[in-house]
Amino acid sequence: KQDGVLVYLRMPLAELDKRLGDLNQRGVVLEPGQTLAALYEKRTPLYEQWADVTVNLSGLNHDESVEKILKSLNDNKSAAT
Repeated sequence: KQDGVLVYLRMPLAELDKRLGDLNQRGVVLEPGQTLAALYEKRTPLYEQWADVTVNLSGLNHDESVEKILKSLNDNKSAAT
């Protein structure tokens, strides 16, 4: 947090699962026997706790996501000054 803004890119599990595809190819690290759902359940509260900015990306394509992230960062920067 000292070095920058922590951004949580929120997305429903079903959409995240669909976007990720093959977890091994994407480099998602799971504990032995752990599912994506279990990892999601474990990490979501941490992301929500520590994020400076949360951006809901549900239903957005790549370009829309980038636009929304940039707007959220700009809004956060304006609010901080």
